[in-house]
This record gives sequence, structure tokens and C-alpha cells, in this order.
Amino acid sequence: MIKLIFLFSILFSVLFSMTAHALDVRVVGRANVELLSTKKRITQATTVGDVSVDVLEAFELPYKGGSFGFSEIAGLGQDIDVISDTEMKAYGWCFSLDGVVPETMADQTQLSGHEGVLEWYYGYAHYKNGEWVAQCVRDLAKTDRQDRL
Repeated sequence: MIKLIFLFSILFSVLFSMTAHALDVRVVGRANVELLSTKKRITQATTVGDVSVDVLEAFELPYKGGSFGFSEIAGLGQDIDVISDTEMKAYGWCFSLDGVVPETMADQTQLSGHEGVLEWYYGYAHYKNGEWVAQCVRDLAKTDRQDRL
């Protein structure tokens, strides 16, 4: 009887962990310019990378990359801003889940079914005096390139 109860509890938890939920997916360029905002229904175990590719393709938003990550979305790609001999900013695409930036690649970040917002945003890593002092800092500066978006 205890084994039967244990099996039912496992089955119950698996069924409820795989129920469908809606995930808000956003793509945000420089200066918080929204490029895409939609809801994606998640019905099975998947990764951030797979969901991201599905959404970009469904909305025909051009990109370079894949489920592992993106070097370019909507014409906005990697860039380096050399500030001085000892400082630079390396720009690219970062993602967050409910405002938290995971320490894993998009194809290695599993969705648990409890996330509310997946956001890809244009950010930068900051290098200063021989060390990386920040990563995935949101790029809020408006530049001439933003006019293309």
C-alpha cells in the first residue's frame, strides 16, 4: 500500500509539473526599445533556447545564432566600444527569466514551468583595468544605430 501511494504521488507531481502555462517572451533592443512581445504556450519540458528560436521564427524576426544563443537579432549584433586603453564594453544579447540572468547558456537552461517572463535584451560586458567587472548590463543608451530598429 505504501508503494502504491508513493507511485501515485510521483505520478501526480509529474503530471502537474508538465501542465501547460503561458510564458511572456520579449525581445528588447537598445534603450529598452521593444522589438517583440508575445505569449508562448509551453506544454512540455523545453529550454530557453528552443522557445526563443520558435518565437523568433514564428514572428519572422531575423537572427543569427541558434538555441545556444544569438549573435544578432533584428540587425542588432555584437559590437565593441573601446573607451580607453584599459576599458571597453563588449555588446551582445543576454536573456533573463523573471528578471534573473542565469549563469548557463540558453540551450542548457531548462524551463521549470513556473517562469512568467523570458526576456532577451541587448546588453554589454564591461572590461576595465584588466578584469571583467560586469556582464549582461542592460544597454540603455540611445545611439545612431537605434534608428535602424
